[in-house]
Amino acid sequence: MTPQPTNNQPVNPQRVYRQPVNQQPGNRQPINPQQVNRPPVNSQPVNNQPVNRQTITRQPTILIATSYREDEDNPTGESFLRADYVRAVARAGGVPILVPPMSGGQAWIDLVTLGAGVLMVGGLDLDPSRYGQEKHPKTVVSPRLRQEADLRLLGWAKRTHRPIMAICLGAQALNVFRGGTLVQHIPDRFGDAVQHQTEPGQPRPRHDVRIEPDSRLAEIMGATTMSVNSGHHQAFDVVGQLLRPVAWSADGVVEAVEDVRRSRFTLGVQWHPEELCNEPQHLALFEALVKAARIVHRNLR
Repeated sequence: MTPQPTNNQPVNPQRVYRQPVNQQPGNRQPINPQQVNRPPVNSQPVNNQPVNRQTITRQPTILIATSYREDEDNPTGESFLRADYVRAVARAGGVPILVPPMSGGQAWIDLVTLGAGVLMVGGLDLDPSRYGQEKHPKTVVSPRLRQEADLRLLGWAKRTHRPIMAICLGAQALNVFRGGTLVQHIPDRFGDAVQHQTEPGQPRPRHDVRIEPDSRLAEIMGATTMSVNSGHHQAFDVVGQLLRPVAWSADGVVEAVEDVRRSRFTLGVQWHPEELCNEPQHLALFEALVKAARIVHRNLR
């Protein structure tokens, strides 16, 4: 109820009394409208102060590039992502932000600028014309939109100095982005002494990798040999600019690359650590990404 004037004195709307829910009568306090807490709607400015979107989360935000497909069941396209990637980032202390394949533009920029780190994920094969080769019969090319989105995100991460971890196809895209090339079908070059891929629906095979002792990868994993899973039929060939090979399987396939500059956290692995996070050494890869992103996150706040 609006108070009525008393003794012919006008009512000051700034001194309106309201009864708080848990307060006893006779002990009322004035409410200052400027101090009333209201939840922001759609991140609009409050009290004429601009909203810094980077302070939405306390933990580092990790952009995860999603997969994409078009088929008879999804003629207009479908973005998707295996939940293992999301769980791995969250378990490592990061906040996952999914980035669907987009054609760029301001909406894409607004989305990716929320990220302090980048995770590139697995998928089908890159178009070999991107690295100057004809298509091998065993190459299954991923949708063009997915390829372009991955390369765009890698370019943005490079320009903005975001830490990058790339897995399987993501690692191959990183290598091609840096000017490298790929072996399109491992058995053609390395034989079948090591099993790198199984039929769809079958468990991934495991094999050992040897890790360069003075590498960032060895530092993260705390070992120079490691059992990994495998699900790829392509591999690094010519290694891209400012990358170096740091892990190999017994048949000579390069299983990991990293940036030669210790100041840049850029790491690509051919195996799928997101499926092995119950093993501390594989979870450590995601923890290292989140740790590197934490420095960027603080500077964004």
